[in-house]
Amino acid sequence: MMEWAQTLNEAILKYQTEDNDVLIFAKTLRNEIDEEFRFVQIQVKNTIKELLKMYLRGKYPNKHKSDIRDMLE
Repeated sequence: MMEWAQTLNEAILKYQTEDNDVLIFAKTLRNEIDEEFRFVQIQVKNTIKELLKMYLRGKYPNKHKSDIRDMLE
């Protein structure tokens, strides 16, 4: 169990500067943010994705939906 915890901690330290989800997980483990914050983060990500989709549809009105989806990815 100690090895698992140590490995998890090392991975968090390694990736928390590269991945926001890992940083949020680390802050939740350290009780620096509320556990429910992840739902706020998910909503923000979804809102940004929808806004970007609307922007791309406006910029490229003749592109097919699948092309817009590919651009989002």
